[in-house]
Amino acid sequence: MESVPYSLTIRPRVFVFTVMGTYAALAPIAVSSIFQHVIAVPTSVLLTLFSVCLLAVAWFMQREETSLKTINRIGLSISLAISLPTLLSIGASIYALSVLQSVEYVAYFQQSLLNRVINIGMFTTLSLLILFFIQKDVRQVTFSLTQGYLIGLSVLVAGGVWQFLHFTIGYPMPGFETRAFVHSVSEDVLINFRLTSFTDEPSFLVPFLIDGLIIGGLLLSKKAYTLYAIPAVLVLLLSFSVSGYVNLAVVAFSATVLLFARGFISKKIGIYAITFTLFLGILAVWLSLKLLLVCLCQL
Repeated sequence: MESVPYSLTIRPRVFVFTVMGTYAALAPIAVSSIFQHVIAVPTSVLLTLFSVCLLAVAWFMQREETSLKTINRIGLSISLAISLPTLLSIGASIYALSVLQSVEYVAYFQQSLLNRVINIGMFTTLSLLILFFIQKDVRQVTFSLTQGYLIGLSVLVAGGVWQFLHFTIGYPMPGFETRAFVHSVSEDVLINFRLTSFTDEPSFLVPFLIDGLIIGGLLLSKKAYTLYAIPAVLVLLLSFSVSGYVNLAVVAFSATVLLFARGFISKKIGIYAITFTLFLGILAVWLSLKLLLVCLCQL
């Protein structure tokens, strides 16, 4: 396929990188229901829509030649990876609609399905636009996205620390509606809360914290990573999320094996890391059994 000329100069690239970094920084926070219901349109939808519009304008403003064949090949793979689960879920929803014959499910189908299709369409478009600019400057695009994302994750960690101070010493904090309570735990114990930061519940917070631990370990300096990782791990542990403990154990074990195999850590540190990993695994199993026992007692 012939290369197609676009009228774009290099000047808009700073603007493009700023848009990408801002989107990546706000994405972890915008999905929280605290901000989703501030206005009629969910903030996550507005953030994606504005980013798509701004990047599309920058794309059409360029004056460089772009091979659409290359973009289409990569973009097709990325689009399928993003859209295939959605297409399968839509098919399953249509099948369930014909089987369940439920008024409530029909209402859910009519109200939510279109919104989900619109969201996945916008996100797929955003991914294609980012792929286009990655071809132009992969280093700067990657830097903008990862650094912006780390900033957003740091805000979540700070929110978790803030929430911890609120529960322990009464430090003022807005009364966000989150699932910060612990099932079947009385108020007179030492810890009767779960940290959720600005997210709705611990299971929403944990994936962001794990992302930060992985990306930060690859990009941040040792001092900067320590400043991020220590409060992030503490917030994760106090989220009392079983999936969080399992994910942290997997990440810690994998990192220990890789670092030990390449000679970056000593055998002593490796043993400590493996011991910590086993502790997380045992803690996850114990919490799972306790939650199962609570559920059985409530039946």
